[in-house]
Amino acid sequence: MTESVDEYLDDVETAALSGDLILPVGIIELTNKSKIRLFRQGLVRDGDAWHWWYFVLSEADKKDYGNIVAEFRERYC
Repeated sequence: MTESVDEYLDDVETAALSGDLILPVGIIELTNKSKIRLFRQGLVRDGDAWHWWYFVLSEADKKDYGNIVAEFRERYC
């Protein structure tokens, strides 16, 4: 990873918020799914964080953006 954990998470949040501007009010679940998708797509293939996502992070945690952030911070901060 070439940037800090906080910078990476800020990029994910910012990209997801740009989608909020066009989503109808009250669709938080779609925003969370967008954050998860953006987070996953931003990982460098075969990098450590990519490996963590595909082989270490539980399937249950992959469905909750808050859990992803907490686990990511714990591992990389």
